[in-house]
Amino acid sequence: MTFFTKTIKTLLLVLVSVQLTNAQIYTQDFEAGQPAEWTFGENWAYGDAATLSSQYFDMPDNTAFMAINDDALQSAVNDYVSLAYSEPIDLTSSTNVFLSFEAFYLDSDWYGADETAKVYISNDSGASWTEIFDVQGDENGWQNIILDISNYAGETIHVGFEYADANEWNSGFAFDNVVVAEENPGLAVDLRTNTNWFSVASNLVTPVNQEDTFYPMSDFQNVGIEDQDGVVLFINVEDAAGSMVFSDSIEFGTLAADSLAENQLFSDFVPTTAGLYRGTYSITGDNDDLDPTNNETKFDFVVSDSSFANDFVIEDQILDLGIETEYTGFYFNAQNVFANLPDVNRQWGTGNIFQVTNGAGNYVRYISAALQAEAGSAGQTVTFSLYKWDDVNADNTANVDELIPAGVSAYVLEGSEDGILTVPFTDIISGQPVELEDNSTYILMLEYLNSTTADNSDLGVYLSDFGTLYFYGTQYANSENGELDMNSVFIYAEDNSGILGKDLTPFATDGLQYSPMIRMSIGEPVIIDTKTTELSLKNETSIFPLPATDVVNLQMSFEEMMSEVAISIMDDAGKVISTMKLSDVKDQSIEFNTTNLASGVYFFNIATEKGTRAEMFIVQK
Repeated sequence: MTFFTKTIKTLLLVLVSVQLTNAQIYTQDFEAGQPAEWTFGENWAYGDAATLSSQYFDMPDNTAFMAINDDALQSAVNDYVSLAYSEPIDLTSSTNVFLSFEAFYLDSDWYGADETAKVYISNDSGASWTEIFDVQGDENGWQNIILDISNYAGETIHVGFEYADANEWNSGFAFDNVVVAEENPGLAVDLRTNTNWFSVASNLVTPVNQEDTFYPMSDFQNVGIEDQDGVVLFINVEDAAGSMVFSDSIEFGTLAADSLAENQLFSDFVPTTAGLYRGTYSITGDNDDLDPTNNETKFDFVVSDSSFANDFVIEDQILDLGIETEYTGFYFNAQNVFANLPDVNRQWGTGNIFQVTNGAGNYVRYISAALQAEAGSAGQTVTFSLYKWDDVNADNTANVDELIPAGVSAYVLEGSEDGILTVPFTDIISGQPVELEDNSTYILMLEYLNSTTADNSDLGVYLSDFGTLYFYGTQYANSENGELDMNSVFIYAEDNSGILGKDLTPFATDGLQYSPMIRMSIGEPVIIDTKTTELSLKNETSIFPLPATDVVNLQMSFEEMMSEVAISIMDDAGKVISTMKLSDVKDQSIEFNTTNLASGVYFFNIATEKGTRAEMFIVQK
């Protein structure tokens, strides 16, 4: 399998600190205010990071600059293309010309809308414009971009910066420090390890008994304007005490100016002791680097006693990854995320992928999620579903026919949840703990079905605001051949006419993933007597009519009063269709609408403090 996103940057793009020279033709740093000589389309604003930022477009400090904050404009201002362009710039006496500027741009593409930030030049006083550069998203901060525009030497030009939000509530675009010069302002010697492309362990938190093999891999660049000799790339891994546990290097030799060395693969190692590890990719050359701040890329990973996790939150602390990583407050609120769906009862699911090396003899013990339930949501149910995934067609997408249900567990909300929810995991169909398999990929999903109101007014269950973390461009190599896996997160939704588990699609953009706090602990099985004991025959249950068409009834007559009865309805693949919780039950009948169910075999799973029972029924249309 191959899960990766990679930002392709043109060879003309050099990310360096701009050094101004005596060969400047034009400069505009916006420190004196919004220049009257420039022309600005709609929604451009002048200010600094404090005045122009918003929650989801938080711009780093860069003194004063120009920006469009589409996030701050919100959904009321959509579907526009806005150009800001300079006064005339005279190049009639020049032969070599370089344009440099700084840009902050995320390329968020919310809901699939392709927001763009582009650079244009006009040599006919603005009558027509030629695109010369398409800015790529970079969450690490301001980019310093240099473009060779010598083909416009001898002319008079206008330089333009354009933003388009693609008719969606997107992020925005900012630019600053526009310089036109006769000499390339780049540094002569500047090697860089790339933060948008490197590898870490297959799971960010991996149980020690998995002995997960780590294959370090990194990209690096010569972003200087001169060739560099004697280039060497290093990988060092230290434990929490600072002791070196792994070291390797690649002698690359000569790296040409303005060039990229991709997918440099080191030898592998296996971390076998529980604890926190820090890896560092670094690069050196024969000449002293004029910008040593970009010579290292750091990352952390954890070897745990028993837990899998991919959310970077360890004991409620954020690991210092050494890269720009934002601990957000991202609410997974199905009502907002899927606002464009028809107004029907919706269901949603989100989860993490875990690579399991040594599954045999290891059982899923506990599952955890950072869950928040609004007041009044008591009695609603969330479901933890475990799927084994075999990517048969190698398309890097968890297609429905590739998912094998491995176990499912339901949790009935008390309505006061606001934090990390941890519950034991036992398959409610078999009543048994779930054993994992060797060398397998599992998807652990948190799933929710709203089945109360048609307008979603009671959708009050979502991932807690401290349970989700952005991480950018982090890559995972899982084979000595450099084949790559990314621990992707899936979010999906559909109306109640379908069955939970269909239409899984990655909710991600290039360079960006959401990783919710959904974790899995493995080891010896957890035995829960009330969930594994079969109900005595003195407790009678029956189903009618058989087969069912529009409704099916479950009649329960217990020997004594049951203080709590949890009922799940599942199809024969183990997917939960509906759940409910009853209190103080002795003799009771419930009716379930089967109108939206396809013909097939289904089950009622009845769980009480005295044991469980599964009753099969058939729907025939």
